[in-house]
Amino acid sequence: MTVTTLANAKMSVCVNGAYIPFKNTPDTMQRFVRPALFSTGDEVWELRTFGTALICRYRNLYLAVTTGHQVGDGNLKPSPEKFVVLATDGQRTLAIPPKSVRKPRIGEEQRTAPASYRAHAAPNHR
Repeated sequence: MTVTTLANAKMSVCVNGAYIPFKNTPDTMQRFVRPALFSTGDEVWELRTFGTALICRYRNLYLAVTTGHQVGDGNLKPSPEKFVVLATDGQRTLAIPPKSVRKPRIGEEQRTAPASYRAHAAPNHR
């Protein structure tokens, strides 16, 4: 067994409680990618798609991860606070807004999102 094979064997990622080889992660993650939906505030066209979002859970936090270039100031690109997740209760489909919106800053000391990227807490939809 070579060092490369040993390293590949020990590198795995937990996806829904099952550990999969790290090299297979991109193919497995495709099942959790959805169109990124944003509320428009329009009565006729209530939702708008703009890119994709990875729906996942990390340490009991339910997350929707998008890239920074998909969101903007609300003009040409939708505001991050307008992001919604669709949930069905059997008879109707609800567009649930996030409880908060964060913009991570990797490599900088400031780890919290600036006020312009924070959404006020939405009603608890549990």
